[in-house]
Amino acid sequence: MPLEKEASTDKVFVVILDQKPFIYVWRPFYRLLFAPLILPFLVAFRNLFLADTRKALSELSSAVFALQQQCEFQQRLLAELRTAVQSFASTVERSEAGTARQWTEMEKLLLIYLSEARRD
Repeated sequence: MPLEKEASTDKVFVVILDQKPFIYVWRPFYRLLFAPLILPFLVAFRNLFLADTRKALSELSSAVFALQQQCEFQQRLLAELRTAVQSFASTVERSEAGTARQWTEMEKLLLIYLSEARRD
């Protein structure tokens, strides 16, 4: 039992040594230097350098939006063309079926005509 207690206190002691002193040392520097002095400078620096990228990003987003609109228009046009081609294909199939029927009837008439001419 005493050994287990000693091991757990060693772990706690190591954790305290690893984390707490750094926090206690860093916090005053952060409050005095970083927050009031360095942070506004970094924000201004970021705004200066990101202004061009924001403008470029807005231009790119508008270009992407325009391309997306154009793509949607082309998809609608393609769908209309597909329906037109399908209707034309069905019309051609009906016409071919009608033409095939006419040729079959014409062949029958010619066979009848030629068979009667041989009888005479």
